[in-house]
Amino acid sequence: MQQPNSPNSLQEASAPRSTRIPGLDLARAIALFGMVIVNFEISMGASGSGPAWLGALTGALQGRAAATFVVLAGVGASLGSARMRLAGDAQGRRAARLTLLKRGLFLFLVGSAFLSVWSADILHFYGIWLVLGAGLLFASPRTLGITLIAMLLGSAAFLLSGHFFDHWNLLSLTYRDQSVTGFLRNTFLDGWHPVVPWFALYVYGMWLGRLDLADPNIRRKLLIVSFTCAALLLGIEKLFAAELWFKFRPAHLLMTTSFPPTPTFIAFGICFATSVIMLTCLVTERFPRISAVFIPTGQLALTLYVAHVFLGLGTLEAMGRLQGQSLPFSVACALTFYALAVLGSYFWRKRFRRGPLEAIMRRIA
Repeated sequence: MQQPNSPNSLQEASAPRSTRIPGLDLARAIALFGMVIVNFEISMGASGSGPAWLGALTGALQGRAAATFVVLAGVGASLGSARMRLAGDAQGRRAARLTLLKRGLFLFLVGSAFLSVWSADILHFYGIWLVLGAGLLFASPRTLGITLIAMLLGSAAFLLSGHFFDHWNLLSLTYRDQSVTGFLRNTFLDGWHPVVPWFALYVYGMWLGRLDLADPNIRRKLLIVSFTCAALLLGIEKLFAAELWFKFRPAHLLMTTSFPPTPTFIAFGICFATSVIMLTCLVTERFPRISAVFIPTGQLALTLYVAHVFLGLGTLEAMGRLQGQSLPFSVACALTFYALAVLGSYFWRKRFRRGPLEAIMRRIA
């Protein structure tokens, strides 16, 4: 893997990457951990039923683990198409776009079917981000930047219109409009992970994946900038953000909470994801043997995401322990599932190259 000509600047690599970056798989494993913790807490109705310090820890993961997943998806798209982008291979570019479109369609269909058992599903959103991302796969950095800003401005305008909660039952956190129009509105504007503005995270990941993440100088700069900006955003939120109620005011745009997703949440999610990715790249270099235990979990993230609903939450439901549980109990259950996932993934990868759902998606696309 070649280093960029000027290691002191944030620029694209001058040659396609020939090896997988283990730090990205470790980042996926960590993001999955965060999502499992959050989803178990929400599904079990455990929020606010435990020690304040534990609630603060789980609350800090809400939306941010998912944001890391989305950024990683964009990074993966750019890494997977690096050779065609740098070589200017027109036929190869068409093939790369088609592959991304097929994978996006696969995830959209799987996620849409998944909605019947998991209303907070992210997979169908994920599929749309991939489909939209196919059109930007070889776009210029300027185009990526304009798209990202457009997502943020569009989100701010919609939130300030005061219509985000119009179709929500906030007591049960269910979406009332089950029509086709409601589905589209939920997907693009007022869902758990609406395209506007969550697609901005994917677009940022596409830009990030064009940098040479193997260069420690670039990683160090990104870590410093992202960590500093995250701290500033949290400070601004503490000083100026208003407490959220049913109608949005301009001060609400400074909140870093994920529901509803504000432009500040997206900015913080970018900083959070970047910090996690840079740190996991460092950890895999410094502690390769320990990292090797968790990397297979990141490689099977799609399978495990579905499994945490059917096997994890499904088992609790069958035992009559899904509703009205305490926060410590929900965290303990999430940790148990994740430990089993890490162990199972490690031994699965000893025999198989990919996870079950990953293999199906690979065969289709």
